[in-house]
Amino acid sequence: MRIKSILKPVVLVIVLALCVHAAAPLGFGEENKLCELALDRCLVVAAYLGPVYYAFCLQGYLFCKRYIAE
Repeated sequence: MRIKSILKPVVLVIVLALCVHAAAPLGFGEENKLCELALDRCLVVAAYLGPVYYAFCLQGYLFCKRYIAE
């Protein structure tokens, strides 16, 4: 039972990160790709470090979109 309670949020974060990763290149001009390129690099590293690291990538992407890119 404990594994299911831990696994559910991890799977949710991974699915959300993959959705953001899949949708990021759509609809953005070349001048606004800073956050998307950083997300791509982070997701490559996350693939080696494990699924929990996807949450850090998503947090960094959202921070970039809110405070840096716009």
